[in-house]
Amino acid sequence: MVWGLLVATYGPLLALRYLWSDDYFMVAEIAEGHSLLGWISHVGRPLYGVALQVGLSLVHGEMRLLRAAGLLGLLLLTMPLTALCAPLVGRAAATWLSAVVVLGTAFQVYVSFSICFAFPYAATLSAAAALVLSRIDFSAPAGWRPLALAAGLQCAAMLIYQPAATVIAGASVVSLVFAEAPTAVWRRRAAAFLAVFGLSCGVAWVAIQAGGLVFGDGSTYARAAVSHDVVGKLRWFTAEVLVNAFSAVTARPSRALAATVLVAWSLALLQGTAEHRLRRLLTGVALVPLAYLPNLLASDFYASYRTEAGLDVLIALGLGLGATQWLQRRLDSRWNAAVPMVALAIAAPIALSQTLRYVALPAVAERQHLTEQLVGLGSTQAVCLIPPGEMDSASPVVRYDEFGRASTFADWAQGHAVEVLTGVARERVAVGDCVAAAGARVVDMRGLHLARLR
Repeated sequence: MVWGLLVATYGPLLALRYLWSDDYFMVAEIAEGHSLLGWISHVGRPLYGVALQVGLSLVHGEMRLLRAAGLLGLLLLTMPLTALCAPLVGRAAATWLSAVVVLGTAFQVYVSFSICFAFPYAATLSAAAALVLSRIDFSAPAGWRPLALAAGLQCAAMLIYQPAATVIAGASVVSLVFAEAPTAVWRRRAAAFLAVFGLSCGVAWVAIQAGGLVFGDGSTYARAAVSHDVVGKLRWFTAEVLVNAFSAVTARPSRALAATVLVAWSLALLQGTAEHRLRRLLTGVALVPLAYLPNLLASDFYASYRTEAGLDVLIALGLGLGATQWLQRRLDSRWNAAVPMVALAIAAPIALSQTLRYVALPAVAERQHLTEQLVGLGSTQAVCLIPPGEMDSASPVVRYDEFGRASTFADWAQGHAVEVLTGVARERVAVGDCVAAAGARVVDMRGLHLARLR
C-alpha cells in the first residue's frame, strides 16, 4: 500500500514528456557518440558515469524511462529504512515512516530529473550500510565481515553520488540515538559508524583526485576543492542549508518554519530514559554536519536541494521516531503508526504539487514554447536564441536550478536544446544579444512567466 501511495505521488512525472537543462546536454552528447564517463568521473563519481552512459544509450532520448528507474530506486530505499526502524516502533509504523522520508525535497529532485535516476540507488546502498551496522552485536567483539560489507556498500554509494551517500549519517540516528544501549556498546557503535563513513569519504577523495588526473588536466573540480573559509561556510550552512532542510518537504523555506521544526526535532531526540537524554541530543546534533559533510567541506556555496538527502533522512527519522516513541508510552500500540500516517497525509500532496507545478509542468510549457518557435526550421538555417531571465519561468517558485528555473537559462543547455528538438547543429545557434543574419530564426524565450501556473 505504501509503495502504491508513493507511485501515486510521483507517478504523474512518468506521464509527462519534458527535459531538464542537463538532460538536453547529455542527450545531445550521447546522440553524437560522445562518452560521459570521463566528465562524470572527473568529480569522483565513476559508477554514476557508467550508469548514466548505459542508461542514456538504452533509452534513446525517452527520459521517462530513466525517471521510472529513479522512482524504483526510491521504492527500494524504503526497504532498509523500514528494517532499521521496525525494531523500535513496529513494522507498520516503520513502513509508513520510510515513505515520509522519501518525500523530502532531495528525493523530489531525484525522481523529477531523469539524469538523477542513479541517486536513489546511492541513498539505498548508504541506508543498507547503516542497517548492517545496526545489526552488529557490539556487546561482544564484532567480526570483520559485517564491517567490511557496510564499508563496501557505503564506498559504492560514494562512487555514485557523494551527497546521497550521506544517508548513512541520517539513518544512523536510529542506532546511535533512539536505540538504547549501555555506554560501552554505544561507543563501539559510534566508532564503527565513524570508521565506515570516514573510509568512504577517503575513497571519495581519492576518486576525485584520480578523476582529475586521468580524465582532466590534473586540477580539482571546483565543487570538490576544500574550502578554507570556515566562518563563511558555517554561516552559509546555518542560514541557508539548515533553513532549507528544516523547512521539511516544502521548497518554500522560511526561518519561522525551520525554527519550529528544529525545536520539535530537538524535543523528539530527548524521548527515552533520562539517563541517556543528553547523549541522545548531543549525538543528534553531531550527526547534522556529518549528514552534509562532503558539501560542508567543499569550496562551493551552492545549497541545492539534491545535496540534502542525509539531512532529509536525519530530520524525518528523528521527528518520526521521537513522536512515535512518545505516543507508545501513552497510548495503545495500535496507535504506533498514527504519527507517520498523519505526516504522510501532509507530505504527499506537497510533494505531488511541487514536482508537478515547480518542475514538470513548467518544463513542459518551456519545451512547447521552444518547439513552437522552431516549427519549419530548415536543416541549414541559423538560430538566434534570446534566453529567459533567471526568474523568468512558468513556475510560481524558482529555487536554484531545480525547482522552477527555465532550462534555457543555462548556457550549457541552450544550443543543445535546439539540437535535440530539431536536429540542427548547436554550432549554428547564437545566444544572447545576437543579431540575426539573413534568414536566421529568432527564438525568444523571454516571457515564460506569462504561462505561469497559479
